[in-house]
Amino acid sequence: YQRRVHGNTDGDGFGVIHLQNAATVADVSRRLGKSLDPIRFRPNIVFDGIAPWQEFAWVGKHITIGGARMQVVCRTIRCPATTVDPETAMFDLDVPALLKKHYPQHGPFLGVYARVVAEGVVNVGDGIQCEGE
Repeated sequence: YQRRVHGNTDGDGFGVIHLQNAATVADVSRRLGKSLDPIRFRPNIVFDGIAPWQEFAWVGKHITIGGARMQVVCRTIRCPATTVDPETAMFDLDVPALLKKHYPQHGPFLGVYARVVAEGVVNVGDGIQCEGE
C-alpha cells in the first residue's frame, strides 16, 4: 500500500499530517492496563522504530518518511473524542485526564502534527528519520 502525502489544509494552505508513534501508544496501554488501538487517536500515519515519546523532541525539526519531507510543528492535544472506544462507540476512558495524571511531564498530549514541506510517496513499512539524529 502506498499513498502520496500532501496533507490536509491547516488554514494557512499548508498540508498537515497527524503522526502517531506506536511505541508511545503501547507505553500508554501498559500504564493504563488496557490495550489501546492507535486508531482511537485518528492519526494519518502510525509509525514505529523509535522510543516512546521521542517524537515530542522532534517539534521544530524536519523528518522524512518515504519520499515525503515534513516539519514537526507541535504536539497533539487530545480531545474528548479519544474518550470513546472506536470499536464499541462507548465511553470507556477519559484519555486526556489519564494522560495528565500518568504523564504529568507531557500533559494531555499524544502524537504530533507535521506540516508537509515536500510532497512524496509513503509506503507501508517506510522508515521515519529525523534530520540531525
